[in-house]
Amino acid sequence: MKPSDLTKTWKGKSFKKGDLIQTWKGNLALVLDSQVVAGQRMVDLMFVNTGYVRTGFPAYKCKVL
Repeated sequence: MKPSDLTKTWKGKSFKKGDLIQTWKGNLALVLDSQVVAGQRMVDLMFVNTGYVRTGFPAYKCKVL
């Protein structure tokens, strides 16, 4: 999957807490929060395999499954 394909899938959709998403690298994560910073949507994620929490992840690199 290319990053350009994922950009098309998220536009117009809002991320909700608890949504399962896939990053453009193929990693699965749960959405903890979603916000807009400087006009760009950012999400806080917890990756499923590692449990690592990442804040401020750009939403254009994700798609909701």
